Amino acid sequence: MKVIHKITDFTKYVFKRIKKLDNKTKLVFIALMVLILIFPTITLSRYIYNVIKDRYYLSSNFYFNCELLTSYTGDLDRVNHNNLKNSFSYSWDGSSSGIDNTIVLYSTKQGNSLKTSDTDIPYTFNFCIVDDNYKCVTTGDGHSTDNLEVSLVKSNPSDVINASSYQRTIYKANNSDSFKIHVSKKLSSSLVFNDGDRVTIRIWAESTSPYVEKLAGYITYIIKKTDVSYEISDEEYSLYATLRLSNSRDSGDNEKANITFDPKYVRLDMTNQYYLECVQSDSCTVTTAQYYKLNEDVKVGATTYKKDALFTPTEISSLGISTSKCSLYDYVTGFSVNIEPLYSVSINFYKDQVHDNYSYNGVGNDDNLPIHVEFINS
Repeated sequence: MKVIHKITDFTKYVFKRIKKLDNKTKLVFIALMVLILIFPTITLSRYIYNVIKDRYYLSSNFYFNCELLTSYTGDLDRVNHNNLKNSFSYSWDGSSSGIDNTIVLYSTKQGNSLKTSDTDIPYTFNFCIVDDNYKCVTTGDGHSTDNLEVSLVKSNPSDVINASSYQRTIYKANNSDSFKIHVSKKLSSSLVFNDGDRVTIRIWAESTSPYVEKLAGYITYIIKKTDVSYEISDEEYSLYATLRLSNSRDSGDNEKANITFDPKYVRLDMTNQYYLECVQSDSCTVTTAQYYKLNEDVKVGATTYKKDALFTPTEISSLGISTSKCSLYDYVTGFSVNIEPLYSVSINFYKDQVHDNYSYNGVGNDDNLPIHVEFINS
């Protein structure tokens, strides 16, 4: 009540003062008061509008994403690596010719490749080399050290890459934007790598329209003298496992890798560019197999098999499940990839059971995994 009385008294005082002014001064004074009242209202309204707009796009139309990066809400100049789920590693021999990785950012809704943005998404992209404490150590243009340098490579002649500011756009006609990121040892460097040494870079992106969304992640290059290798990046409760294949040769022919997998446990991301290239190539074979998919929960003895579970025809027969309770589909079970020298590729597989963990560091037997790789030219 005291506050209301004070506001009332102050208002009366202001009006008394205004009455004593001449007409011209009154107009100026009133105009100033109106501006003082309107300006914060406009600023607040604009702020509220931007917040609502961003939240709407993030909740309803979340289109800005990348398999190598994860959503990040903090300061992109000081990314906390503990808050990032995605952290990928590749094999590299540490040569001055370097190694390339393709970065693809999508304007598709996460978890639904059929839903795409109906507008262009401009964004900025940046990167740096980090030390063991995940702090940027690059100098000069921000992308090199005394021994190493990291840069973007044009993926096609019409691509425009400005070294001082990586402004890019995901055009709605394409629904994706891709480019290669290149890491190499400087020719002038006397640094000698040993097996197991690591080089880690941080990469981050921020969309600027129609909403603001930040993505960030780390890529680690592990020095290995082996020519070809593969690893599987995964963790418990991750929606997908990522297969990464690397060809560390600095010359020669492409390495061909045959990839096979069991759809009962992992299913291929059908939008993957290497799978799509294989489908369109006469020299590449996609393998498929028939699986029964349950249309309802089915109980066999003490075990209940959930709807959408997959079984081979042999398994359905051995379990005694009536085929009237399921449908027969062809599922992709394998395809091949050609990997250029000094190049790595990434392929996503969606997991049937998210609590499973299929991590594999490339060492030892992989017989217990649902994904297998055979290198043909090694």
